[in-house]
Amino acid sequence: MEEEYIFVYSHLDYEIGEILSKGVKKIIFQQGYNKPINNLPECIEKIIIFHNYTEPINNLPSNLKYLALNTNDYQYPLNHLPETLKYLKLGSNPCQLENLPNSLIALQINGYYNYTLENLPNKLEELKIDKLADRISMDSLPNSIKLLLINYKNKINVWPTSLEKLIIYKYNYKLDNIPNILQLHIGSEYSFDIDNVPDSIEILFIGRDYQIPINKLPQSLKILWLENQSLKNIIFKCEISDQIKIVNSCPIEYTDFFN
Repeated sequence: MEEEYIFVYSHLDYEIGEILSKGVKKIIFQQGYNKPINNLPECIEKIIIFHNYTEPINNLPSNLKYLALNTNDYQYPLNHLPETLKYLKLGSNPCQLENLPNSLIALQINGYYNYTLENLPNKLEELKIDKLADRISMDSLPNSIKLLLINYKNKINVWPTSLEKLIIYKYNYKLDNIPNILQLHIGSEYSFDIDNVPDSIEILFIGRDYQIPINKLPQSLKILWLENQSLKNIIFKCEISDQIKIVNSCPIEYTDFFN
């Protein structure tokens, strides 16, 4: 039977290849491991690397589909990622991302990013960045993006045409030009009404301290997620249909969006 994962610890004192001879496809380098990761077997499809890793990563397996580099301030360029890679997850302050493989469909940066977002792969479907530098424009994102999660203060003039799910923190410009999305997260910082957001929205999250009166809800709304349940009696000036489910935590069927 094939192992699901193999764990590599900091005290490993022999070649990694010696423990990867049984067709293992997934490998986790535990916190504290800080030796070069090169020339792994071609059978590896998923690699997870935990904190404090500072060595350059070269010659990744040509069949790699998922790479999670969960370490901050990794200062080596990632210019030679395999063309099979679909999911890339990085810690805070990575180097500028250039020449990402065209196969990439999901990019997540769990921290601060200070470089341009131009020239992202044109098949990218998910983009999550915890904090984007305010000086960076977001007006040239690929139209293929369906899920966008970002902490950003500047105005976005051009949204991806395929966008379906939007979570945007610290944003305070009127959302009057977004496409017909399905899910929308409104943070407490947002100081405009939402009466004219697309009727296509099925899930709407409203932040704890949002105070703008709501006179109209999207016609397709199915789930209203209130971080502060008392808002129901304060800001809603319209009737909430019995067909709309009101929740105060993430509905389990939608955790893939909010995680």
